[in-house]
Amino acid sequence: VFNNKNGLVKPQIALIEWNKGKEVLNIGWQFLIIQLSSMVLFMTDNLIITKLFNPSEVTNYNLAYKFFSLHSMIFAIIIAPFWTLVTEAIAKNDIHWVEKIQKRLIKVWLLSAVVVGFMIFSANFIYNIWLGNIVEIPFIYSLVMGIYVLVMGWNTLYAHFFNGMGALRVQFVFSISNVIINIPLSIYLSHLIGPVGVPVATVICLSMSGIYYPFYFKKLLAKYN
Repeated sequence: VFNNKNGLVKPQIALIEWNKGKEVLNIGWQFLIIQLSSMVLFMTDNLIITKLFNPSEVTNYNLAYKFFSLHSMIFAIIIAPFWTLVTEAIAKNDIHWVEKIQKRLIKVWLLSAVVVGFMIFSANFIYNIWLGNIVEIPFIYSLVMGIYVLVMGWNTLYAHFFNGMGALRVQFVFSISNVIINIPLSIYLSHLIGPVGVPVATVICLSMSGIYYPFYFKKLLAKYN
């Protein structure tokens, strides 16, 4: 391919700017740690529930999560293009567009919150159609999972702006702190309120960053104005 039509963009060792390596690797390893931390945060719930309670409780957790993950999947599809669009806008110093699109996406998130509210109160009806009498999932799981996907969607929304702006440090700090806090908090709450305490702990961890992100976003924008 490069030897024919695209010779001008053929990779060559002589063209590598080695002094840029540190900057690229610095961003890369932060992304890696953030992704690994997120994986640990979201995958340890099943293990904790299995260890502390009957494995049947994992079924309740997983089925409720699968139902409400429809929100996460659709919301992620909606906001996915804005990562690169924000990067382009920042490169053009079009901060007004970034502010405008952030407000619009907040409205989309609020609309999705209404949808999740409907999902919570219709969950038992959907479970009966989907699962019949095989499993009875307590309402509290649906309530917690509904809040869970909303908080995760809120964080994902701001994460796309931060990624597009190259501001990874705050995500990096929260991802590490969430992993450190989540497991002991999950164990504590599970002893306090039962198996549902495990996802509640995850919601609390995600909420800490979710509360701070809007303030940090305004701080970032102030640097460009």
